[in-house]
Amino acid sequence: MPVSSAKPKTKLKPKLEFSVDPRLELDGVMELLAFDLTKGDGKRHATDFMHPDIEYVRAARKYFAPYKNHPAIKHRALPSVRAFDLGQRGQGLMRLSPLPELKPHSQISIAFLAHYVGGDAALELWLQHMRDFARDSKFMEFFDAKSGLLDADLAKLKAEIEATDYIGKIERYTGLPFEGRYAFVLSPFILSDTGANIVQRGEDGLADIISVVGPIEPTSGPITCTYHRLHARIWHEAAHGVLDNVTELYGEEIAKKQPPQKKATKEYQNWMHHVREHMVRSVMLRLVSLEISAALSDAELTHEEECGLPYLRQFKKRIAEYEAGRKKYPTFADFYPRLLDVLPSPPKGKPTRPLDREGDRFRDQYRDWITETAMPFYTESQRLRALWYLDLMLSHSRTPGLLLKRACINHLLGRSAEALKDAEGVRALRPKDEGAQKLLKMGAGPAPKASPAAATGAAPAVERAPAGREDPYERPPELRKLNEDGMKAYLKGDRVSALKKFEAALRSAPDDVESQINLSVVYGETGKEDQALATYAKAIALCLAIPSPQSRTAAAAAMSSRATLHERAKRPTEARADLERALQLAPPEWDQRPSLEKRLKGLG
Repeated sequence: MPVSSAKPKTKLKPKLEFSVDPRLELDGVMELLAFDLTKGDGKRHATDFMHPDIEYVRAARKYFAPYKNHPAIKHRALPSVRAFDLGQRGQGLMRLSPLPELKPHSQISIAFLAHYVGGDAALELWLQHMRDFARDSKFMEFFDAKSGLLDADLAKLKAEIEATDYIGKIERYTGLPFEGRYAFVLSPFILSDTGANIVQRGEDGLADIISVVGPIEPTSGPITCTYHRLHARIWHEAAHGVLDNVTELYGEEIAKKQPPQKKATKEYQNWMHHVREHMVRSVMLRLVSLEISAALSDAELTHEEECGLPYLRQFKKRIAEYEAGRKKYPTFADFYPRLLDVLPSPPKGKPTRPLDREGDRFRDQYRDWITETAMPFYTESQRLRALWYLDLMLSHSRTPGLLLKRACINHLLGRSAEALKDAEGVRALRPKDEGAQKLLKMGAGPAPKASPAAATGAAPAVERAPAGREDPYERPPELRKLNEDGMKAYLKGDRVSALKKFEAALRSAPDDVESQINLSVVYGETGKEDQALATYAKAIALCLAIPSPQSRTAAAAAMSSRATLHERAKRPTEARADLERALQLAPPEWDQRPSLEKRLKGLG
């Protein structure tokens, strides 16, 4: 089968970003005041807290001195909060909306932090104290005035990371594009070796990666953030943007290697996570060895084994086959099955069980076999990227599991002919394959139903990962059900019932963008133009308040839908403005871009 037109650019230019983030700085300032308040009492503070004697920190001490007895700082000085690692705090804070709200957004959970502070109520109290302190101290005025004092340190960090060409080297080594955006966030209050690392699957199919870095030692001069282990850290996280799609696509083969039930640990959250981490870290170890030093690679290997990754040594040894045989294995995806062979098979006679992965605890009646097989590729953009990888991998080996995965994804994209062809291929290799039989019996159809926005020609609401499909996405089942029922009614032409369902969805979650856009479409079609425009405006404002690629794409989708309303009302100027802004916001690979460009051209 020819390579899909969804193929990402071979030399995808990585988007490296460097910034100072006010959420982390607010946390650092509060820790600084709590540290000064309790200095010398012999009780433990967060082990990774730094307070270098630099102009920025001195300015913070001076500006916030009047607030050292603020209730939020007294709370922060409690032993239970003082022992809360800044690294873990960073993992949560970078998942929150901007100040002053500091609310969970994009349906990303920070529930894991409750464990560190004593429960959900204690976590909310911790966040509320941060909001209160930011408001009372006018923190953002300080940040806007003084964060520029870190510009030179940020520029130094940027130059050092870009000079090493981490992304280019990992792309050349694996023969695969880096499918992501990597943001480096500098904070002088966090020990660099313990800063947060976050990897999230974007709705556009790209990985969003964040690493928080800071000084490696106390200083009274320029901050030094680079250290010997930073090489391993960056290649480890960047490898997720190269290999995670490959790992997910080999889900069937990974399931066959799944051991008996094992208790979760830091490095064994679930079987898919365990395999994923072995893969990215094995690539990291080889790059460190080839580009930096074998000694540092060996030291990293020992560290990783102590963390609970037992197969890395065997992986590292076997990768020599890949490096010596690039004609046979042009990409790391082609070599991947050889590494899976390293993993021991489970004891014979043990019953098989569903693949242990993220979100299994949320299994519900909305899941079906097709979606299960295609997971975790939930949005159209994610599925198109997965197809490119599948075409590449199947061009060298017609593996039944990969063929079945491609058949299911093609089916979900409404490509019945391609789905049936792959199902036939699976049956030829495995005549009794139940999945292939299901697809052939249903004729690989019908195609998935479109959302109201898509049915009207407007840009659809951003397709979100449904509740329970993977940990970052925890949309309440009731909310999703109301939207699904509203869509069913809409597609049947029952605008009254659709309106009731979407209004109920919005009442249950007033800030849910998908509900807002769906409701706006129906408002516009039922003569409630003022309400439609007001709801669109709210959805767009909510999206633009959150500085993330997903939220910008959601805003673009809302603007595209609103432009349809303007076009229908003969307001070409307003429609043109919305389409132009949507094209500015959306990423270059957004699947709606060609349609929007065509519409904009038609407006003259």
